[in-house]
Amino acid sequence: MKSTVLRNASSLYLVKFSGYLIPIITLPYLTRVLGPEYFGYSALAIAISHYFVIFSNYGFDLTATARIAKINGRKKQISNVFWHVIIIKMAIFLFGLAIILFVIFILPLDEVLKRCLLPAYFLVLGTVIFPQWLFQGMQRLSNVSILSTVIRLLSVPIILLVVKSQSDVYKYLWVNSTTNIVIGLLSLFMVYKLKWVSIVRIKYSYLKGLIFNGWHVFVSILATTLYTSSVTVILGIFVGPASVGVFASANKLTQMAQSIYQPLSAAIYPKIVSTLSLGKESVFPLVKKLILFQIVSGGSIFIIFFFFSENIISIVFGSEYSASVEVLEIIAITPLLIGLSNILGVQLLLPLGFRRQFSQVIVVSGMVGLMASIVGAVYFAEIGAAIAVTTTELLVLLLMVYKFKRLT
Repeated sequence: MKSTVLRNASSLYLVKFSGYLIPIITLPYLTRVLGPEYFGYSALAIAISHYFVIFSNYGFDLTATARIAKINGRKKQISNVFWHVIIIKMAIFLFGLAIILFVIFILPLDEVLKRCLLPAYFLVLGTVIFPQWLFQGMQRLSNVSILSTVIRLLSVPIILLVVKSQSDVYKYLWVNSTTNIVIGLLSLFMVYKLKWVSIVRIKYSYLKGLIFNGWHVFVSILATTLYTSSVTVILGIFVGPASVGVFASANKLTQMAQSIYQPLSAAIYPKIVSTLSLGKESVFPLVKKLILFQIVSGGSIFIIFFFFSENIISIVFGSEYSASVEVLEIIAITPLLIGLSNILGVQLLLPLGFRRQFSQVIVVSGMVGLMASIVGAVYFAEIGAAIAVTTTELLVLLLMVYKFKRLT
C-alpha cells in the first residue's frame, strides 16, 4: 500500500509539474511580450473559464475518485461511474459554451476580452474529457503522468514560435486549450486500451445520485472560487486588465508553490478513504505526517517568497511587474494556509462524512472573501485584493480547526 501511494504521489507530482512548473519556462517570455495589460487579458479570460471548470468538475475529482477507490476494480461498476460522470461533465460544458457565445455576440464587452473568451473556454473541454479522477481512483496515475508531461513539454516551443507580440494573446490561449484537449483525448484512448470500461445503459436515477452525492463538495469548491478566481475577475471589472496582470503574475507563483503539496494530498486521499474502514484513529498517524510536511514545505516557501520577492519578480516577470513585489509578499503565506486547511477539510472532514460542515466553512469564508475582495479591489486595487485573499485563507484554516475539534 505504501509503495502504491508513493508511486501515485510521484505520478501526480509529474502531472502538476507539467501543469504548473513547465509554464515557468514560458512565463518570463509571455509576460514580457504581452506586457501587464495583455497578460492581464489572458489571465482574466482564463479566470472566467475557471468558473466553468468548477461547474463541469462538480467535485468529481473527490467524489468520483472515492467511488472508484471503493469499487476495487469491478468493471461494470467502474463503467457506470465513468460514463455517467462524463455525460454530466459534457452537458455542463455545452451549457457553458452557449453562455460564452451569448456573452461574445450579444453583450457589449471589451473587444480584446471578447476575442480571448472562446479560446480560453476550450480549456474546459480539456478538463471534461481528462479522467484523472478515474486513474487516481484506480491508483494508476503513472499511466497518464508521463503522457501529460510530454504533451505539455511539446507545447512550450509552439508557444515560443507563435507568440511574438501583444496581438498574439489569442494564439497563446488556443495553444493552451488545445494542449489540454489533446491530453484528454489521449487519456481516453488509454482507458479504452486498458479495457477498464464497457458500454452501459445510462440511467437518470444514477445521474441524479451522482449529482446529489457531490452537492456539498461542489458547493464548497464553488464557494472557494468566490475568493480565488473571482479576485481576478473583480480586478478586471473594477480596476482593469493591467491590475489583473500585476496580481495574476504574483498569484501564479503561489499557485505553482502549492503544487508541492497537492500531489501528495491527492495520492493519499484514496488510501485515507479505504483506511477509515478500520476506524478513524487509524488515519491520524498519516495525517500528522502530512501536517509536518506541509508546515516545513509551506514555511520554506513563505520565507523564500517574502524575503526574496523583489529578485523573484524581476527575474521571472521583468521590471514592468515591479508592482507585483508587494502582492507576492502579502500572499506568500497562502500556500501554507491552504495546505493546512486542506488536510483538515479534504483529508479528514470529508472522508469522515462531515460534508455539510465542510461546506459551511467554505461557503461562509467564500462570502466573506468575496465581499473583502470587492472592497479591497475598489479602494486599494491589487494590494487590497491580495490582503483579502490572505485574510480569507486564514479564516478558512481557523474555521476548519474549530469544526474539526468540535466534531471529533
